[in-house]
Amino acid sequence: MEFRHPDGRHLSVLLPNLSVLVMTGESRYVWSHGITPRKSDIIPSKEGGLTLSQRGLRTSFTFRKITGVRPENIDSAQPSVPTDNHSASQLESQHVHQVYEEIAEHFSGTRHTPWPHIADFLHEQAPGSLLADIGCGNGKYFGINKSLFELGSDRSFNLAGICKERGYQIYVGDVLAVPLRAGVFDVCLCIAVIHHMSTQERRQKAVAELLKILRPGGKALIYVWAIEQELNKIKSKHLKDKQNTQQLEERVSSQLLMKDTHPCASDIIDVNEDTNLDEKKHVNEQEVGYSKRDTGVINSALESKHTIQPLADMQSTQSSNDRYKMCDNDADRQVECCTSDDVLNSSSQAKDKPQKLEVHINRTCFKQQDVLVPWQLKSKTENQDADNLQNTFHRFYHVFRQGELEDLCRSVGCCKVLKSYYDQGNWAVIVEKQ
Repeated sequence: MEFRHPDGRHLSVLLPNLSVLVMTGESRYVWSHGITPRKSDIIPSKEGGLTLSQRGLRTSFTFRKITGVRPENIDSAQPSVPTDNHSASQLESQHVHQVYEEIAEHFSGTRHTPWPHIADFLHEQAPGSLLADIGCGNGKYFGINKSLFELGSDRSFNLAGICKERGYQIYVGDVLAVPLRAGVFDVCLCIAVIHHMSTQERRQKAVAELLKILRPGGKALIYVWAIEQELNKIKSKHLKDKQNTQQLEERVSSQLLMKDTHPCASDIIDVNEDTNLDEKKHVNEQEVGYSKRDTGVINSALESKHTIQPLADMQSTQSSNDRYKMCDNDADRQVECCTSDDVLNSSSQAKDKPQKLEVHINRTCFKQQDVLVPWQLKSKTENQDADNLQNTFHRFYHVFRQGELEDLCRSVGCCKVLKSYYDQGNWAVIVEKQ
């Protein structure tokens, strides 16, 4: 077992079979500890030197003292799918807004190649059109069509700062309350934003805000992550082949890397895989960052540092589906979903038992629509193994089923769905304001 002190000291302790290690005082509360994943260890030999010891199958049990919590409530620290606007606001503050502030620089470094379909949409716009990119991130879609007048916003102060350094017109703002003049923009982008909204009402509100700033006839392009990560036998770049996915899941169930957390927090295992940079030319907008380590612990109960005032409940206008016309040439395509029927019916769970948010295993199929997706922030220090234990963040996602995004836009009203399509593990729609 590896022990690391905040001042940089490092200590390795050999744990023989059938041994018990009791940690108290500084060893538990100051030093971080974990079992580094590797195939062999260098240990002291009987002759007083060093020898190489190959690792085999090992099983470790960790017992922690838990006070003031009844057994049936031990998992209460695991976040649940929000059932009201206030809890939704708190969840998004902790698992969306705060996370992007922390990972902004690393995240921006992975977002550099515009997606072809989005670039084509921008090139189709008339010269002189006024474009609003809501949730623009590092601004990678600015400047593609130089004849457009562009304005961007992002909820992350740090990402907005990156845009400002690049010379873009940017402000810090929330998609749930866009402070722009209504009815003046010709074009609106909203890429990989709405899937971070944790309730249906908030997703409707986000779409309504996009439509609000468009002029009649103006168009919006919206992208969200799809629960279907396979289309016509072709897997998205988010997935590896079936054999590697199975091996990945087997490793998750067989390997443990432990560290102390809040007494009520559960330890969850995450596996991050290296990816060939050439294969990531058009990487999925939601792909996580990857480290050289095979495994790392991720804590499902991050402590909140900021709060956001809850928004007032939104009243949406429900409209009949026959008011709209689908103009999708690929409407009859077959989508293959990696999930089971119980995943697709997850919305029918009993309301008196909130659904727990599971931590998604990167590069595998989604098991439910509402998930926490890990982001491994690469360490810049020499003590990379210890730092990685501290630098795993979790972003909330609601991954969309086929047709859900179109239904969402129609439920808001005042728009027509011109086109919908599937793009590398994402659902996309182009809507026109009526």
